[in-house]
Amino acid sequence: KELGIYDIAETLFKNAEAIFKKLIKEKKQDKFNDYLLNVIAENLELKLNLGQLGEARRLYVSYESSYKTSKNITPIYEAYAREVFSRFFLDLNQAEKAIQQIKAGQSLIAGLPDYYLHPRFFSNLCSAYKKKGDLENAHKHCLEAIKYINKSRKFGFSEFSSINETRTKSKRVFANYFDTASILLAQAEKTELT
Repeated sequence: KELGIYDIAETLFKNAEAIFKKLIKEKKQDKFNDYLLNVIAENLELKLNLGQLGEARRLYVSYESSYKTSKNITPIYEAYAREVFSRFFLDLNQAEKAIQQIKAGQSLIAGLPDYYLHPRFFSNLCSAYKKKGDLENAHKHCLEAIKYINKSRKFGFSEFSSINETRTKSKRVFANYFDTASILLAQAEKTELT
């Protein structure tokens, strides 16, 4: 997926999903639930990147039905899935549902102070409030994401180094911030803004 070889990635995700479903059915072991749900979320992210919203919707339904019957799901895996789902709902212009997914994801990683999903959640909140037309809240959340990335880089956390740019989506977060600030300033006209 990271290499952009999407046809192979799609085949691997499909095969992995089938294997984990088979293992869960035969072995009845909880640990395979984590792997299955992660594969579905990763595949959903791929479909989003390819603009295949119909396929993304099918995978979202598949995740939710598997999630309801799963036990002992690792919070980090679920938080990742919630971040992907928030982008899915943003693509469908369903800002409130996106915000629900973000809040659920944020609560799952609240105890991890330096984790790459934090700025992504803030950036997604920025996008959600932008869609709702609430630019001041959008700006606030974008700024939170920027502060988080800058503080983390200062401390040398590798998640936010330029090496991991594609993983953290830092460029997208910064672009979102400047876009939102620009729209806010344009709409403000003569109003004083800090």
